[in-house]
Amino acid sequence: MNVKRQMANALAVVSLASVPMLALIAGCGVDEQVYNAAVKDRDAQKEKLAETNRSLDTEKAQHKKDVDVRDARVAVLTKKLESLGQDVSRLET
Repeated sequence: MNVKRQMANALAVVSLASVPMLALIAGCGVDEQVYNAAVKDRDAQKEKLAETNRSLDTEKAQHKKDVDVRDARVAVLTKKLESLGQDVSRLET
């Protein structure tokens, strides 16, 4: 009879100890609303970054066009100066 009582007491102690442990495990993790808000913010930031990259690509293309136009103009002016007999070897661009 004594062994049964000890087993019952041990089982009760294990049961009582496991209840708070299960409550802790079940409560772990991030709140769903916090998670959803973070995901929504992440998606908004990704879209903002994509828009910024598109804008940057547009500006880079325009800059390249401007540089090409400038280089063509420098070449034309250099040829004009050479045709007029000017020494353009010492000129800076």
